Amino acid sequence: MRKEVSRDEALQLFDKLGEKFKIEIVEDIFNKGAKTLTLYSHGDWVDFCLGPHAPSTGRIGVIKLLSVAGAYWRGDHRNPSSSASTGPPSSDKKGLDAWLKQQEEARKRDHRKLGRELRLFASHPRRPGRSSWSTWNATLHAAEQRDARDCA
Repeated sequence: MRKEVSRDEALQLFDKLGEKFKIEIVEDIFNKGAKTLTLYSHGDWVDFCLGPHAPSTGRIGVIKLLSVAGAYWRGDHRNPSSSASTGPPSSDKKGLDAWLKQQEEARKRDHRKLGRELRLFASHPRRPGRSSWSTWNATLHAAEQRDARDCA
């Protein structure tokens, strides 16, 4: 169910629910000039969205939970951690299956995976974020440069 509420209504509700993170976000939203906040509820669950992405949860259709992750509140390690879940909604199972297949195909073509498999670059265990060309790829690159100079 979708419902527009005032700042005071939102703060009272999330205070009653013990949602201190949401209270902080509600304050930020209204401090940026919002006049109302849109709440979405389903049974006992209540949340807000800056969307609206859908007029009601009944129109979402099917969804598949893909990941759950934790993070420190507002990116500060001194703060408590919170969690987030992600998943693509779709109006039907056929659409969801098509999206999941497209994601699988994209993973097969990931340049990080292909680069290792084709021996185009390598990374050192102590420097995982920094890749370097493999001897094989350096040889290919030198040949390309030589050919480009010869054609010019």
